[in-house]
Amino acid sequence: MKTQFALAAVLFLAVPSMAGDLTPPAGPVAPTMKTLEQVEPRTPLSQADVPIVITEPGSYYLTENLSPNANIGDLILIDADHVTLDLRGFSLINKPNGDSNLYALRGISVNTGISGARIMNGFTFDFWRGISASTAIATSVESVHALGATTDGRYGICVGEASIVRNCTAADLQEIGITADDGSLIIGSTVHFCQTGIWANGGTIIDSCVVRNCGIYGIVSTSGAGLAAGHIRNSVAVDGQATGIIVAATGASVRMSAAIDNAGSGISVVGESAVITGSTSTGNGGHGIEVSGDFNRVDDNTVTGNTQYGIEGTGTGNTVTRNHASGNGGLNYNIAPGNSVGTITNTPVGAGAWDNFEF
Repeated sequence: MKTQFALAAVLFLAVPSMAGDLTPPAGPVAPTMKTLEQVEPRTPLSQADVPIVITEPGSYYLTENLSPNANIGDLILIDADHVTLDLRGFSLINKPNGDSNLYALRGISVNTGISGARIMNGFTFDFWRGISASTAIATSVESVHALGATTDGRYGICVGEASIVRNCTAADLQEIGITADDGSLIIGSTVHFCQTGIWANGGTIIDSCVVRNCGIYGIVSTSGAGLAAGHIRNSVAVDGQATGIIVAATGASVRMSAAIDNAGSGISVVGESAVITGSTSTGNGGHGIEVSGDFNRVDDNTVTGNTQYGIEGTGTGNTVTRNHASGNGGLNYNIAPGNSVGTITNTPVGAGAWDNFEF
């Protein structure tokens, strides 16, 4: 055993070392990692750059709050495709300290036909349009708060076709909080104290949004130039001064949404072939659900405590099934001839699969 151990020790000492040279090279030590600018080249924007016109694709970010330095059209104008603008929590402030000589019509404008602009993480205060991108394409607006303070603040966030508005807020504006053109997505956003909360053209999906205390309409889905149907789901319109949710588009839908305590009707359908399902309309000053269009389906909704009718149908070819209505000021169901209505009953005992209920 001792002989074997000695032999192993000799063999180990005889093996040449495999370690590299531990002596550092001469001269200063150079960095081996990439800088942030090399990983994501970004261009800073400051007050000294106002008015700002972006003419090259790339990534830009604010280093401070910005305000107009004169009477100008745009505080920031994006005039290149594929621009990312990170506000980094800073604000664009119109007429600072009430100075009417420092006024911009628009906070951020995206020029006609520009594609792929991305705007995120900040605030606009009191512009005619906080973000104006109605004639641009595929704009993304994320975590932006468009706010008004005086009559100058009129529109919050306006995007063109194939765009996304995500996790945004629009408030205290004289006109519309959020508008979107054909084939867009508005998701996870809130609007309050505007004349109209959300106005979306054909094919736009409005998902998980809340609109409250608006002066005319809460959520409006209309037909657009290229697409007819729009879709509202998981959204709420509450405490408005007129109609909560309006669908004026062929083939549109309202699903799992609510209209509560609006001065007008809760949900109004003036289009054709729409689907209103799984939704609630309660405490509104008009009808719970009113259907003046044709060939729509009103199914599995709850309408309670509305001042006028629970469900009113004046069009033709509509189907009204499996709804629950109670405590409405007029009839719970007031459906004109020429429509298909499930039997109205006040008990589930012995009820058919398509019966409507009233209590």
